[in-house]
Amino acid sequence: MSTIIPTTFAALHPVHHIILDELVVSDPLSVLTLSRLCYKRVIPVLYRTIHSSPEVFRGLELEQGYERTRAALASTETLSIGGSTSIDTLFELGGREYKRVCHSCAKNRSASTSEYVSTIYPRCYFSLFRSLERVEIGFSALQASRTYCLNADRPDLEEDLVARIGFQTPADLEETIFHLDEDGVDYWHQVDTHLHYQMPQEAVILLKGEVPNSEELAVSFDGMRAGIVSFGRIGERLPTAWPNGERLRVFVRARQPWETLNDYELHEYTITMALALVRYAEHLTARIEWREEWELENDHCKDEDSEDDEEDNDGSGDKKDSEGDEDGKSDGNSEGGDESERSADESEGFDHNEIEESDEDDEGSEDDESDGDDAHEEPKPLDRVEIHFPLFDQVFVHMPEEGRQVVDALVRDGRMVLEEFDVKAVEELGEMRWSW
Repeated sequence: MSTIIPTTFAALHPVHHIILDELVVSDPLSVLTLSRLCYKRVIPVLYRTIHSSPEVFRGLELEQGYERTRAALASTETLSIGGSTSIDTLFELGGREYKRVCHSCAKNRSASTSEYVSTIYPRCYFSLFRSLERVEIGFSALQASRTYCLNADRPDLEEDLVARIGFQTPADLEETIFHLDEDGVDYWHQVDTHLHYQMPQEAVILLKGEVPNSEELAVSFDGMRAGIVSFGRIGERLPTAWPNGERLRVFVRARQPWETLNDYELHEYTITMALALVRYAEHLTARIEWREEWELENDHCKDEDSEDDEEDNDGSGDKKDSEGDEDGKSDGNSEGGDESERSADESEGFDHNEIEESDEDDEGSEDDESDGDDAHEEPKPLDRVEIHFPLFDQVFVHMPEEGRQVVDALVRDGRMVLEEFDVKAVEELGEMRWSW
């Protein structure tokens, strides 16, 4: 190394910029260490993909100089969340104190060691990730948001933990990926909550189900019951809509290797999956039909309102003409008429100012009601749902005839796509923090 001198690299001078370009892409942190002049060029690359952790947001703890970290986070395109520390850090960026209590401890206050934790950030942060395109949520994050609540006296505040993530993401978020390693009801609820607050255009669910073995099926006294617990929740819990939602992709696989399953276990899986797909198709069809009825009714109401407005305009014109004639007749004694009207109003206790204010309040309340109706509008059903699962042919054969017709109708319309599971399709999703 002692023989390396600046003149040694003189021959490489014409390609220095190419070497620097490669280093920026492959190892941006080393370039940042070597030269501060490359800061503006390297930071967007370095922060393009991050994992939520206290270390990443360390610069936001500063009283002064935090702007550099905030500007760097504005270039983040992919954010991964996993574990309680990761999800709690995003919550604390909002700046509010909270109390995290284990559900098992909440029943026994004396056994609980939790206490109020004050945020370490000196200010509230919102909309940090202005360029964010993808959020990847690991199963450990779903476990954390399910296991902890913010206050033992207010378990409903558990959703606030998830809502805080939505405060940092842009309104035009493209995609959210969920690693659903177990298909418990609570985990499906967390998926729904994240979709509601993040409002991505697309969602990807990587589901690992567990095929019960022959002994477990026998113990249940009803082979289908154990199977439904494993894969049947797809039919009941898979979302058909969420705000801004357009596309849903689901990849299904078993937690255990397929080659270890016997014929009986595979048979139970195919029946359960077939019934689950039919059930989901029925739910999606019902939402589509309901939405079409709602749009027709809404259009009809708008037409009636426009007709009423036209009639009111015509009536007001006639009324103005008649008022003009009456005013012409009563010009001679208008002062006396005004005085008599005022005295009559005063004797009966009328206050014109109060009447005008009440009218304005009524108009405002009507506006509020109309705004409320718009705010409570149900989201549109998804435009496209893709479900990739093993043993496609066997599953399709076990679909009931009526249910198969419902599925076929959605497939013909392009709303639903059913395909054999292929690991290459998962690889096309791009690089992910957690392997699947």
